[in-house]
Amino acid sequence: MAKMRLKPTTPGKKDPKPSSAKGVGNDLPFDFLSIDELPDSSSEINAIGQRLDKVLTNSFLSRVPESEWTNARLDDFIFECIHEYGALALLSHRVIRRVLDWRFAPKGISKLEKLGRELAQAARIRRRLAKGSVGFRHVAAKENMVSELKRLQRALQNEWPETAESSIAFIRRTIGDHEVYPMLYTNKHALCDDFLHKYPTKALAFRGSDRIEMTAVQFFHEWLAHSENRTPESVRQDLSRIGRSNRRG
Repeated sequence: MAKMRLKPTTPGKKDPKPSSAKGVGNDLPFDFLSIDELPDSSSEINAIGQRLDKVLTNSFLSRVPESEWTNARLDDFIFECIHEYGALALLSHRVIRRVLDWRFAPKGISKLEKLGRELAQAARIRRRLAKGSVGFRHVAAKENMVSELKRLQRALQNEWPETAESSIAFIRRTIGDHEVYPMLYTNKHALCDDFLHKYPTKALAFRGSDRIEMTAVQFFHEWLAHSENRTPESVRQDLSRIGRSNRRG
């Protein structure tokens, strides 16, 4: 199971191949979660780590101004990265450097113990042996993701592929435009090779018949539910609850 990425990477000129580290050192969108195993080459592994380090650093900076960086804020962020990326997050130089600091830091042993538990839980969720959680990061990503899904749905209806297979093929080609679909492009593997591959009729429901059978919001809930091994209704309720709480805050 491939988890949904909640932030696009910086767009560039070519599409790197998810199954290999070749090309990941540039500024292209890249679906890290499509990596099921690491390449043999140490230089290619290092390239993945450098690329992941850049993505995670940009994500951290977008939430916490550099003037407010603290080890506690970084530690919280690392556990969020483990939830999203699993053990792959340890390839980030920034992450592994801080994890090594925990060996001698106050409360560091308890953080290392938590790290082990979080790594195991991330693996369970990916293998569909446990349920994931829905948090503020999903609420924050929903607006942009749904906007791209609405654009994709209009294109799908205009093209009107006849079968589920041709609909999925059209979706794959269309979201290949990383300038128009930055978040869907980054999630191309998770969307096409995981979610729609397992549930091909969802592509037809998203296209609709004489009416819209599945809105972009409903599609987002279904996809996120699959990613976190949850039910669509529980995802909808959690997103609504967190959104209301955030507005009150």
